[in-house]
Amino acid sequence: MFPVPSNYPSQQPATVFSPSIPPIPPSIPYNSGTLAHGPSDATGYSHQYLSHNSLNGYLSQSQDTLLSGPDMNSPDAFRENIHTALGEVEKLQLLARTVLTSIQSAYQPGIAPHHTEANITRLQEQLALTIEILRQSGVGALPLAATSPRSGSAAPMQPIPSEPVLLESVTRNLEIFYDQLQRRQESAGVVVNLLGTEREKAGVTVVSN
Repeated sequence: MFPVPSNYPSQQPATVFSPSIPPIPPSIPYNSGTLAHGPSDATGYSHQYLSHNSLNGYLSQSQDTLLSGPDMNSPDAFRENIHTALGEVEKLQLLARTVLTSIQSAYQPGIAPHHTEANITRLQEQLALTIEILRQSGVGALPLAATSPRSGSAAPMQPIPSEPVLLESVTRNLEIFYDQLQRRQESAGVVVNLLGTEREKAGVTVVSN
């Protein structure tokens, strides 16, 4: 080694980074076993790089973490999702019937409007919940038919009707609903005519007196 003159200006060694060495991912914590020191260069600094064993251990740990949770694509999980979706659909149908009954009986004595409003709110909440369950579980892509409420969840699924059968059923229900509405309108017209006649008679009586 040659002696360095005392008046020679001191110079800080420059850090040399190898372009072939990738930086350490920020998600991997630094510890004494993560970094390995390579041979020193002329600057007196050694290259630092991620050891191959540490990287393999990190990747295997991440894969184990992902696989340790429940498999949402397993047949058992899918059957459970179908059972849950059917239960929510049955609740939705029950609330829909309750709301329909409340609306049809709105003008009958003993029916409070705030009860009907509360049932409509519950129906909207149940509808949003059912849609979310069908979307997240993937069951919404399948045709559903509710099980019989008397036989429980162990009953087989009802056969799905064909499109002509569904069209005929919808048409028949619409005709029944239209006939009921028309009869109610006719009854309301008769009541209005009777009330008008009574008012006219009362007016004539008052004038004659």
